[in-house]
Amino acid sequence: MTRWRIGGNPSTVLMVLGALGVIAGLVMAFVVPAVSDDGWSKDAKAAEAVANQFLETCYEVDPADPDATKKALDPLVTESFTATCLDLLAPTDEEKNALGSAQLVFGNVVVNSAATTQLDGDSANVLVAFSFTATTAQSASIAPLAARGIVHLSKTDGTWRVNDFSEIQQVEATIQDATQQGGSAQ
Repeated sequence: MTRWRIGGNPSTVLMVLGALGVIAGLVMAFVVPAVSDDGWSKDAKAAEAVANQFLETCYEVDPADPDATKKALDPLVTESFTATCLDLLAPTDEEKNALGSAQLVFGNVVVNSAATTQLDGDSANVLVAFSFTATTAQSASIAPLAARGIVHLSKTDGTWRVNDFSEIQQVEATIQDATQQGGSAQ
């Protein structure tokens, strides 16, 4: 029967320690990255970045200029969603009548939180919570407004693009001049 001795031949101990070091290095180099970064988190972060950029772009464009809006949205949305998105951003006749001459201008979008809730190969859903301001030509302000929604994305040729947006919390507000609220108009 062979007995293993610790502290036997120094070269044998060094070889065993060296072999263990090589094995540990291989595990760290190949196994740990494969387990900890399976691609889901990279895809999720990429989808969330596009969702953020989409919201910021939507609320910063001028719906009265559909060509500029389309140009700004083209790299972010699918071809099939472009027309739908332009329709969503343009005020309806009912909204125009309700506002009268008060054309709303949106801006100062802040995405407070974005999280991928579903990721399945080439499709993702990103839940977003964001806020923005709205002002009228008369400087009446509705600020800040908070909203939540789900940005639906699809991945084509390695690029995430928005193919739908679903509002979860509908934003409702009335336009009031700041002087009617007890403050001064800005």
